[in-house]
Amino acid sequence: MSALTSLSGVRGAVTLAGAFSIPYVLNNGDAFPERDLILFLAAGVILISLIVASISLPLLTRNADEVPTEDEEKLNAAQIATLKAALRFLAQSMNEDNRHATHAVIARYEARLRSLSLHEEERAEGFELAVAENQARLIGLQAERKEIARMFKAGEIPDYVANRFNDSFAALETSLSRRSRMRVLLLTRGLRKLGAAIIKPKEVEPRLDKGIIRKTKLKTCQAAIGAIRAQMTKENRKASLNVIGQYREIIRAISRKNEDPEDERLQRKLRQEIQLRAYQVERDEIQAMYERGEIKRDMANALRKTISYAEATVLEGELA
Repeated sequence: MSALTSLSGVRGAVTLAGAFSIPYVLNNGDAFPERDLILFLAAGVILISLIVASISLPLLTRNADEVPTEDEEKLNAAQIATLKAALRFLAQSMNEDNRHATHAVIARYEARLRSLSLHEEERAEGFELAVAENQARLIGLQAERKEIARMFKAGEIPDYVANRFNDSFAALETSLSRRSRMRVLLLTRGLRKLGAAIIKPKEVEPRLDKGIIRKTKLKTCQAAIGAIRAQMTKENRKASLNVIGQYREIIRAISRKNEDPEDERLQRKLRQEIQLRAYQVERDEIQAMYERGEIKRDMANALRKTISYAEATVLEGELA
């Protein structure tokens, strides 16, 4: 660990700054003695340290990403335990007022629990299916983007609707392509919102017409389904049908919209609140397992980090 710390540190910044701070001449006007030699030695030390670190670090860390099977099994078991704790909480806290919203959150947890409970071979197949589904989603998003461009060019939608959809597509594409950069994505969204508030105050921003938004989404979903069907093969048939099913569910949800948007907003907020409380139950279970000695500190931190990413997504309003 000490070797890794020494080799991976920032090198050359202080050395170079010190070398370049040497004046050309002394107070009496004479040239500073051996200044060129000092600069040469400093550059040599920096170059050698960079080369040594570039060669040594890959050798020292080549097994760092390999998680021991025992630890991997413990992590999987710990994740299952946290999900079961959340499911118990959801079942106990369900009542007539929050039944519909709670069922929606429970369905998400049960899907995650089924995924974690699969055997290794099934998990590998599930991973391949998830990759294929992401590819299908990207194809669908590209088709949606093209449909928005067509509708805007034909004058079917105003520019602010096209911009909102394109911003949403860009965020989703980033999330699908680089899931590990979720924090960067959320930061970018925040900066975009701040910039929009400064450049374009709310009082001059057009009022959002939800009717136009729904009609536009229906058309983009239909375009996405057509594009995904067009590229469907025997190999990606299952993944493509899964994503098409998700688009059809969106279409059904939009078609079921009644004339009470306030009720839908309240249901969405209720689902969000229930999910956030369930995340806290997961954190409490992680802390309890850590205090009982069932998991180590680094494993507990990894589990908490996963929850934090999911929680950030919910707080951004991504929970449907």
